[in-house]
Amino acid sequence: MAMASMSSAAECIAGAVKTHTTTAWLQCVRSVVAISAITVLAGCATTPTDIPARCERGYVYYLDGAGGGRPLSNWASGVRDGLRTAGYPGWGEMFTWQTGLGVAPDQLASNEYKRAKAAQLARKIVAFQQTHPNTPITLVGHSAGTAIAVFALEALPERPIIENVILLSGSLSADYDLTVALMRVRQNMYVFTSDRDVILTVLLPISGPADRGAASNHVTGVSGAILPANPRPETAHQYSKVVEVQWNPSFRSIGHVGGHLDALSEPFVRAFVAPLVFAAPTSQADGYPPQGTVRNPDYQCWAAFPPGSWALLEGTCTRDGRTDVCRVKTTLISKTVDSAIIKHDLTINGQRPVEIQITQRSIVMANIDPQDHPITHPAADVARVRQVEIPIVGERTKCDVTRIAVPGEFDFWGDNIRAEICTASNVPGYLVRLDLRTVLDGKRYEFALRLKSLSVASSPVHF
Repeated sequence: MAMASMSSAAECIAGAVKTHTTTAWLQCVRSVVAISAITVLAGCATTPTDIPARCERGYVYYLDGAGGGRPLSNWASGVRDGLRTAGYPGWGEMFTWQTGLGVAPDQLASNEYKRAKAAQLARKIVAFQQTHPNTPITLVGHSAGTAIAVFALEALPERPIIENVILLSGSLSADYDLTVALMRVRQNMYVFTSDRDVILTVLLPISGPADRGAASNHVTGVSGAILPANPRPETAHQYSKVVEVQWNPSFRSIGHVGGHLDALSEPFVRAFVAPLVFAAPTSQADGYPPQGTVRNPDYQCWAAFPPGSWALLEGTCTRDGRTDVCRVKTTLISKTVDSAIIKHDLTINGQRPVEIQITQRSIVMANIDPQDHPITHPAADVARVRQVEIPIVGERTKCDVTRIAVPGEFDFWGDNIRAEICTASNVPGYLVRLDLRTVLDGKRYEFALRLKSLSVASSPVHF
């Protein structure tokens, strides 16, 4: 139990503060809808007999990239299989917008052509929504298909119809004004980025972004969605729906090395994209981790809790001799047997840091390389030193006190970590008390945080 409990320290604190100091990661996730077999996307041998029922549970429109979108020429199988194996109970289809002439003609097709295709999709969405008014609809676009997705949103009626939008390896201009498109989205627009994408960083500057006539070659699949300069209040409000998911080294474990098509692979879609489309429960299949990996403490400490559970810690953060009041609320958004999505809300001296424009969310894998986490690292010195009793959830609860010391550098936790933590398994995230010393971007930080309130299944508890 104690071994799995530094997660909140890592996820809520070190990761959030690193973002505060470097804006290095803005990650994802609010879950709303559901999906299991999109056979229409291509290549599925059998068609389920319960399609009408599935259409009531959820519907996905997938927009393939340039050169794809055809029955025998598409990159949809990974999306279909990833959603299906994750347990999506809904249905969906691949909308063909391409010219049929190949990659270059599709990419270079005029905005008039692309908007005309997007308008066709918008009409399909409206017709579907009229017959299925309670079905959550998700748009998923890849590469040039992200431009069609955004154009389709702009062609919809002026009300939120789409639940979530997921843009993978987008070749839409990064500075394209998304205000109108976001007004049609109820929840979030997730933008997956990678600065290792050779197609977008090397080849795309030759052709230019999918929205023709763009002023620059910066695209969402590399730079994310850039908030317009001096935004109007409505634009700033709408952009709060944008959640960027940056490529990070942990993606390598499931085959995403940063390439243009990697985000479409079945393992990546199942682990990282599916949780954004719907919330699937964990099962007894928590099982054993794949060979060479261990269970991720950051996943384990949330696995037993329902989505919506949260924990709030308050205390102080000292950086370079300056002490500030720090407040961190961590919420479980969704989970599958492979991953969980965690939202972080950080305030310093009662204010949200100005560097953080977009809600921070992180995707936590269930299984990791042991060297990727300070608790599971072979060089870590982790020792349980005592038990204490603390009143939690209306009764005195035994909590483990554990000391942790580990050299080396970790992506979200910093360098040369020293911590004493107090944990309890009936607290979301397990963390009750934290005293942490770490080095982030060459600066030393010290945290002293204590649990102030929590909620399990919407039942708040205050201390």
